[in-house]
Amino acid sequence: MRGFKKVRAEMSLMVLGYNLLRVVNRLGVGALRGYCARRKAASNAQAIAQPAE
Repeated sequence: MRGFKKVRAEMSLMVLGYNLLRVVNRLGVGALRGYCARRKAASNAQAIAQPAE
């Protein structure tokens, strides 16, 4: 079972890389960077709006 978990993790990383490459090819690097920047800004704004516990 230990080997299966490692193979499963490796396959997941390969699929993630493949899908990321598809997004870059489809949208372009600039659009992907802009999307990531907007998500980070929204996440930061949400974190600031919520009081820390």
